[in-house]
Amino acid sequence: MSNFFETKKINNNDQQGRDSQQAQEINTVSQNKMITDLDQELRVFTFHDKIGEQFEISTKKIGGINEIYNNLNKGKTEEKKVESPKNLATIIKAFKNHRRLITNNENKEINKSPHLLISGGFVRDVLTNQIPNDIDLITNMPSSEIYSLVKNLSNIKSIGVHGESSEVVRVKFRNGEEYEISSFKNAGEKNGIINPSQDAGAREFTANALFYNPLSGQVIDYVGGIKDIEKKRIRFTGSAKKRIDEDGIRMMRYIRFLYKTGFSAIDEDREVVRKLAPKIKKEATERIKTELDRILQLASADKIIETFDDLGLLEQIFPEVKKLQNCKQGPPYHMEGDVYKHTLLVLEKLPKIASSRLKWATIFHDIAKPETREETEKDGKNKVSFLQHDQVGADKAGSILKRANFSNKEIEDIKWLIANHQMLFQKVSNRVKESDEKNHNRVRNRAKAVFKKMIMSKGIELVDDLVKLAIADSQGKISKEGDNKQDQEIIKEIFNEAKRDLKESEKNGVDFKKLINGKIIMEALNIKPSSEIGKIKKQILDILLESGENFDSEDLAKTRIRELILEFKK
Repeated sequence: MSNFFETKKINNNDQQGRDSQQAQEINTVSQNKMITDLDQELRVFTFHDKIGEQFEISTKKIGGINEIYNNLNKGKTEEKKVESPKNLATIIKAFKNHRRLITNNENKEINKSPHLLISGGFVRDVLTNQIPNDIDLITNMPSSEIYSLVKNLSNIKSIGVHGESSEVVRVKFRNGEEYEISSFKNAGEKNGIINPSQDAGAREFTANALFYNPLSGQVIDYVGGIKDIEKKRIRFTGSAKKRIDEDGIRMMRYIRFLYKTGFSAIDEDREVVRKLAPKIKKEATERIKTELDRILQLASADKIIETFDDLGLLEQIFPEVKKLQNCKQGPPYHMEGDVYKHTLLVLEKLPKIASSRLKWATIFHDIAKPETREETEKDGKNKVSFLQHDQVGADKAGSILKRANFSNKEIEDIKWLIANHQMLFQKVSNRVKESDEKNHNRVRNRAKAVFKKMIMSKGIELVDDLVKLAIADSQGKISKEGDNKQDQEIIKEIFNEAKRDLKESEKNGVDFKKLINGKIIMEALNIKPSSEIGKIKKQILDILLESGENFDSEDLAKTRIRELILEFKK
C-alpha cells in the first residue's frame, strides 16, 4: 500500500463504540471543538463526555475527490483507470452554496450550509486502496429538503425518494452515475435531525461507519474504524448484541463483509453471533436469501458453508445440511468420511467461477442420503449404498428451496441438476468404457445424443453446470475403485463433441426441433392431431441424434426427416 494511505501509529485503546444516547451527549459537550479540529491534519482527539468517560475521535487527511482518484489510479494501465465522478462535484457545490435556517447552541436562528459527508463503503474502499463502487452521501437535512435541493441539478436523468423508515433520495445522471443521499440516522430514534456521531453509532460495523468530508478532505472516525481497517478486522460498532438485536440479518452481513474485505473476525463478536444465531429464524426469508446469494458470489462455497456452521447459522437456516454430518459413508465408493465432508470436498472442486445455481445444487446434491442409506454385508465386507438418493434428493431440495424463498425457475433448475448428477456416469462414461471395438462408434454417438437432447431441452448453460457438478462430485470422493479420471475425461470429451455438432448444425441452418414438427408429420402420414404425433417426433429426433448424422443444409435435413416419417406408414 502506498504512503498516501498509511496511517500514523497512535497510542490508544480500542474504542468499543458508543450508544446513541451517549453519542448525543458527546456532541453536546464537545461539538465546537470537533468542528474546529476536524478541518486540520491527521490527528486523534481525546474528549470526556457528560458522565466523565474518555473517548477518542480520529481524523485522517486523504485529500480532495480528484486527488483520491489520482492516487487510486497510480500504477494502473489506462484501461483500468477510473475517472473521478463528474457529477459528485455538482452535488457538493449545491450543498455548499445552500443556506438553511437552524437554531444554534445559544438558541439563536442563523443561516448555515448543511453538513454533507460521504459514508460507508466509499471510505473503507479508499482506505484499503480499492476503487469505490458506490458513493453514498449523508446530511443533516430531511429527505424532503434533499429532494428539493437536488431535483434541479443539471444532467439529471431521474430522481426519486425510496424507503420507509429511512428515506433515501436516489439520483441518476445521464452519464450513468448514481448517488444515494440520506439523512443522518440513529438506531434509537426515528424522528428529528441526527448528527454524524449518532449516525456512526447506529451503523453495524466500524469499517463501514467512517465519514469523508469532501470539502476538508478528511476522514472522520467516531468508532475506531480507521484502526480496525489498519488491523484488517471486522468489528461490530458498539455492542455486537445490540446491533444484532436491532436487525438479525446483520449476522449474515457480518459473514458477507468478512469475505468481501478479507478481514478477520474478533473472538468476542464471533461468540456473540454464535449465541444469537437462533434469531435469524425471525428474519424474512427473502432477506436471508438475498444475503445468501451475495455471500456465495464472494468465495468458494465450501469455505462459506464452514463459516456458517462455525457461527451456528447453518443449523438455523439449513438444518438438513447440518444433519449430513451425522450420515456416515463407507466402502466401496466413499472413503472420505461423512456426507457433509464429501459435500465440502465437492464444493471445493467446483471451478473458481461457478454460478450460484451450481453452488446451490452442489450444496444439496446429496441431501437425501440420510433417508436412502443402506448398509449390507457380503463375504464379510460392509457395503454402504444410497439408492435413488438423486431422485429423492431433488424433491427434498425443492421443498427446502421453496421454504428459503427461491424462485420457481431456480428451484426447477437446481432440482434438475440434483436429479441428474449421477446420470452422466451411467449413460455416458460407463457405456463408452464398456463398449467393444465393433459397436464403439454407435455407443459414442448415443452418448453424444444424451448431451444433445439435454442441450436442446434445457440450454447449454444448465447442461454445462451439470457436467461441472458431475466431475466435481467424482473428484470429491475417495473410492476403492480408483479416482474416476477416465470417466471425467470421457464426459468432458463427449460433451465438447456434442456442442461442436450442434454448433455445426446451427451454422448450416439445421434446427431439428423446428424441422420435426406436428404439421409435417400429419401431412406426410395423413393423420389428425393426437398423442401419437408427440411420440413420433421423439422417435425421429432420437434416431437422428443417435445416428450421428450431420447435414450440410436444411433441405438435406428435411429430406431425411421425411424419409423417417414415412417409415411409420409401414
